[in-house]
Amino acid sequence: MHEGIYRAKIAELRSMFSATKLMRHNGEKGSLREAFLVNLIQLFLPCNYGIGSGIVIDRFGRQSVQVDIVIYDKRAMPPVLEAAGRGIYPIDSVVRVIEVKSNVKKESLDQFGEMIKCFDPNNPHGLKVASSGRLPGGQAYYPVCAMFGFESSYRDFAEECERNPIISGSPSLICLDGVGLWTHKPNYPAEFQLPYDGRYMTFHDDTHGLRMFIGMLFDQIDATAQSRGYCPLDWLL
Repeated sequence: MHEGIYRAKIAELRSMFSATKLMRHNGEKGSLREAFLVNLIQLFLPCNYGIGSGIVIDRFGRQSVQVDIVIYDKRAMPPVLEAAGRGIYPIDSVVRVIEVKSNVKKESLDQFGEMIKCFDPNNPHGLKVASSGRLPGGQAYYPVCAMFGFESSYRDFAEECERNPIISGSPSLICLDGVGLWTHKPNYPAEFQLPYDGRYMTFHDDTHGLRMFIGMLFDQIDATAQSRGYCPLDWLL
């Protein structure tokens, strides 16, 4: 039963994408397609987490690029401002950020790289959590960056991911529906051989790529949230 429901939801996602292709307003089209993906991932999102869209900020005045889907921990700091699902979210509570593309091209990957830089803890110009984390040395896990593409104009995107130093050097996720999945370096057994140093996966079943994407997206999400040491005074003073 669960299998049938999930397949039906994926079929609905694809049908709604096709049904909106003739829309002329690209902004509205993009917002609807983000909503299609949100409807699917909400099936597996724990109730402790909220979903929005907008800008992520830090205590020090930095802000991210526009983020299509923001997943944040509702138990930590709430959105600074939010209306109709769009708002401004403090990085201290953000655990996942997702870019949604109708058609993934090379420039889409370059744009995704800019989002990765915003959330790279090693980037001196990137966003920073305000409070010391609960990991050794006061560190904390930063948001995982992901991208979902409904379709793609080219089939060698894995090679492009490997050539892109920002993407290849990050623990990011990229799912091109019906094409393949670019992942962080997984700890698979030695006999499990995958191309591009184990980072690229293709699937015979047309739903498994999207399933794997959502599974990896939410894997260790609680560990990310629990690594934070949020303190309201760090934002208020």
